[in-house]
Amino acid sequence: MRPLVLAALTLAAPALADFKRLHAERATASSFLESNWNKYQENYHPTYVLDDDPATAWVEGVDGDGVGESLSVRVSALRAAKTLKLVITPGYQKSKALFTANGTPTGLEVTVRDAAEAITAQQALTLAPRWGAQTFEVPLKGGLASITLRVTAVKPGTKYRDTCLSDVQLFVDSEVPYDKRVEDAKRQAMLAWKQERLSAAKYFGALPATYPFASSAFRVKDLPVRVLGRRYARVSESNGEGGWLKGERDPAFVELDVRVERGVLPPEFDADDRAALKALRELMASPKGGRWFSASARPVRLPDGLDDLLLPEVMALVRASEVTLFEARADGLELKLKPVIRRGAVPREAALSTVRLLEGTAVAPRRVFAKHVEVVFERSDYELTSWLLIDWGDEGLLKRVTVWRDEAEISGGGRMMEAGVDPKAVPPEVRTLTHRAVEVWRFTVADAKIAAVSRQALRSSFGDPTSIEGLQADEGVSQLGAVFTALPTQAAAR
Repeated sequence: MRPLVLAALTLAAPALADFKRLHAERATASSFLESNWNKYQENYHPTYVLDDDPATAWVEGVDGDGVGESLSVRVSALRAAKTLKLVITPGYQKSKALFTANGTPTGLEVTVRDAAEAITAQQALTLAPRWGAQTFEVPLKGGLASITLRVTAVKPGTKYRDTCLSDVQLFVDSEVPYDKRVEDAKRQAMLAWKQERLSAAKYFGALPATYPFASSAFRVKDLPVRVLGRRYARVSESNGEGGWLKGERDPAFVELDVRVERGVLPPEFDADDRAALKALRELMASPKGGRWFSASARPVRLPDGLDDLLLPEVMALVRASEVTLFEARADGLELKLKPVIRRGAVPREAALSTVRLLEGTAVAPRRVFAKHVEVVFERSDYELTSWLLIDWGDEGLLKRVTVWRDEAEISGGGRMMEAGVDPKAVPPEVRTLTHRAVEVWRFTVADAKIAAVSRQALRSSFGDPTSIEGLQADEGVSQLGAVFTALPTQAAAR
C-alpha cells in the first residue's frame, strides 16, 4: 500500500511555476531627471530600467526624495496569468560611490492591470538598501498588460536628493502560449533605442545651423481627455474580462465621421483646421487627378520629447527645402510597404505613398496630399491607414499636418506565418475596424526654428463584445491632445 500512497502524494503536488521573461520597448514615469549630457537627455530616462545594465538608471525628477513617483511598463497583454516575478536592482548601481550618494527606494507598491485597465494585483514590496538585485513574486487574479511601481519609502542619498532604480526584470507564469519572437523583438528594439540615444547625444553636442528645431529637448504636456459622446446609453452582461457583451445604443450619439462632415467640432479646432479637414475628406473621396510625385528627404533627428511625434516618414519632411520630389509614374496613391524600425518592438512594415502637389512647386512645395500605411505584426496584427494633408509655412517649415486615420485588426492573413508555409493554405485576411481618429498637428515657428507643436485629436473606438476588453461603458468619441514646447539647455549631468 505504501507505494500507492506515495504515488497519490506525488500526483497531488502542485506544478512548478514556469516563468517566462517579458520584455518591453519603453517604460514611462511620472517624472525623470532632465539634466542633460551634451544637451540631450541621454541619462535617467525610465526606459533604462529595461536594459539589464546597472550602470544606467531611472532617476525621478521632482523636488525631495521622490516618494509618490512612479514607473510603468506595458507588456504584451495576457488574458490570464498566475504569478508575476520581479527582479529589481534598486538605487544607482553604476558605482558604489553613486549608490551611496543617491537615494534608494526601500518601499515600492506594485500595481498590475489587465488590458482593460482593471487591477489584477496590488502589493507592497520592502527592499533592502543594498548592492545587487532582489526578487519578488506577486500572485495575480486575472490578466496582465501593465505594471506600475510607486515609490513609498526611500533611504536618502548622502549627496543628492534623487531616488534611482537601476533595473527591473519581469517574468510571468501563465498558461497563455509564450511568443518568444515578439519578446525578443521588443528586447532588440529597446537596445536599438538605447544605442540611438547615445548617438543622438553626440549629434546634439554639435548641432548644425540648419537644424530645424529650437531645442534638443521638448517638454510634453498631455491635455485632459474629454468624452464627447458615448455610443451606449448602458452596457450589460459582463464578459468576465473587464468588458461587456451587450450595449444599448444612445440615440443621441453622433459618430466621428458625421461630426467632421457636419463641422460639429470642439472650439479647439479653429476655422483653418475645419477647412483643412474638409479639404482632406474631399481628397480622400476623389484621390485622382493633379500632379503626383515621389517624395524623398533626409531623416531629421528628432529632439527628446518628440520621439513619437506623428509618423517618422512625415517628420522627415519638416523642412520643405530639403524635400526632393520626383515625377511619379502614375497618378494616384502608390505605395509599397517595406520593413521599418520603430520604437515599438514588434516587426512592422510601413510606407508613405506618392504625394499629390496641391500648392507650391516641385522645388518649393506648400501643400501636398498623401497616404501612409503601417502594418504591425504582433499576437494580433494591425493595419493603420492614414490620409494626410501636409502644409508648410512661409519659413519653409511644417505649419500643419491634418490626419484621418483608420486602425483595423487583421485576422487570417498569415502575416506571421512560419517560413515554408504555402500562402494558398492561409485563409483570406479579414480587417475589423477598431479605432478611427482625426488629428491636427500645428507647428509654431520662432526665429526660423520650430519652437512648439500642438496636437488636437478626436478618437472613436469600436468595441467587440468577443474581445478581452469587450464593449466599454465610455466607448464613443473622445477628445485628446498634447502640447510640446522647447526646453532651455540643461545643466551638465554628473
